[in-house]
Amino acid sequence: MTQPGYPAALRDTQNQSQSPTNDHAMLERLFSYVEPNPATGPKYVAIRAAAQQFAETILTNVPDGWDRTTAIRHIRDAVFTANAGIALNGYCP
Repeated sequence: MTQPGYPAALRDTQNQSQSPTNDHAMLERLFSYVEPNPATGPKYVAIRAAAQQFAETILTNVPDGWDRTTAIRHIRDAVFTANAGIALNGYCP
């Protein structure tokens, strides 16, 4: 199966349609710091606030243990992924 958006090392070897130069450019874009601006700043704040409220609900209602810890970790991961979506402005390699 071809996965053209992934670096060559992560794609199937049957179809190497992207050059290493394009792979490096994609990684540069994916891992570059994007400073918040007046349009994106409030979006980051809203996501963090909603995530914190949800995490507080989990903390209050789920007994201490592995499942609670994992649920909160997934919320944290969701915040990171959502923030990346904002920073990349919908870019999907």
